[in-house]
Amino acid sequence: MTDNEDGSFSSILYGEPESSEERYDPLENMPEFEEAFSAANSFAFKKAIPYKGKLGCIHVFWNEKKQFLRENYKIDWKTPAELNTNTIYD
Repeated sequence: MTDNEDGSFSSILYGEPESSEERYDPLENMPEFEEAFSAANSFAFKKAIPYKGKLGCIHVFWNEKKQFLRENYKIDWKTPAELNTNTIYD
């Protein structure tokens, strides 16, 4: 995972595809789940901060997000890594 110039995490944290060919879970764009994904992103971001800039940080973020959504909202979200098996993220 790379940092933006302003020190924030890259947009990939929020499920925005890096290219038009990258797949992402369509649940992220469903209005009825907007609150759930917002809460999950905030939670996972805080959990991933200690790993910022380290190899594998994005996987920490995605795993925390996935677990949060499953436990708190019963949402079975698929990470970009799960949906883009031919892409290496780190």
